[in-house]
Amino acid sequence: MATTFATAHNNLFGAGLDGDVTVTSSSFTLHDPDDPLNPGANIITTGVLQRDLAAGDLTINTGCVLDTNGYLLQVNGTFTNNGTLSNDGGAASATTGGAAPGLGSLGLAAAAPNGVTGSTGTAPGTWGYGGQGGFGGGLLPSSPAITRQGSGPSSVPYLLGHLVTTITVGGNPVTFGGFYVGGPGGSGAGDGTNKGGGGGAPGGALAIFARVFDNTNGTITCNGGNGGTPTVGNTYGGGGGGGGWILVSWIHNPNALNLEGIDGTNLASVIGGTASCTGGQAGSGHGTGTGGNPGNDGTVWAAIS
Repeated sequence: MATTFATAHNNLFGAGLDGDVTVTSSSFTLHDPDDPLNPGANIITTGVLQRDLAAGDLTINTGCVLDTNGYLLQVNGTFTNNGTLSNDGGAASATTGGAAPGLGSLGLAAAAPNGVTGSTGTAPGTWGYGGQGGFGGGLLPSSPAITRQGSGPSSVPYLLGHLVTTITVGGNPVTFGGFYVGGPGGSGAGDGTNKGGGGGAPGGALAIFARVFDNTNGTITCNGGNGGTPTVGNTYGGGGGGGGWILVSWIHNPNALNLEGIDGTNLASVIGGTASCTGGQAGSGHGTGTGGNPGNDGTVWAAIS
């Protein structure tokens, strides 16, 4: 089913006011010269974006990682990714829930719950069972409604209304309600004394708009974190976090020449290289406890402008 994103072209790729940026290491730091109120401010600190980026050209070198931290990337020239661009959710550590991905300017993402101590339950999702997997992230039109797949905590809508204005699904216009990221995985049940596994955090939101987009040798991820595996008692594994969402838009992409001028596909392979919003793996149980459930996958959206 074809899905068309109508975009605000004048604003989509930004003005390139931050200049050309090349990420040369995973500890790369870029000072912000345009913040007179905070002379020590950075645009990027040890490989983590600190605000929305409006680059001329943006290059990520081989072996380097740029964590978007939930901020928007606009590239007025060419985006060349030979490394990794990501906003992944944190994995649980035994009974402790995974850390939330970056919030940035694209919205809120929930941290995963810690393991709980409880007695044997009587139904899935209550004490005595493995944690539920989180929702996967994706498109959220407000009309017609789209049913989210999977189980787990609710997800939160995120709006890019100043850049993405209308959507057409299968030739029919719909009202754009934004995107939602994945939900966190549920915590596993305890045995009355010991805690179950913590839930994995959901993958976050990642949006990049580049006039020329080349991810041939790159990786882009918003994966959910793995559920936790408890280490004592008869305890149950945590659920994996749901995958987040990735939205990329371009005018030219060497990996998608046959799709130039055709908006709207959620096939990750179109953008070249690797792109994934994979749900986190379930944690295993301990003793007589069983494992949790994996998180559901999110969605990669490619909007050719």
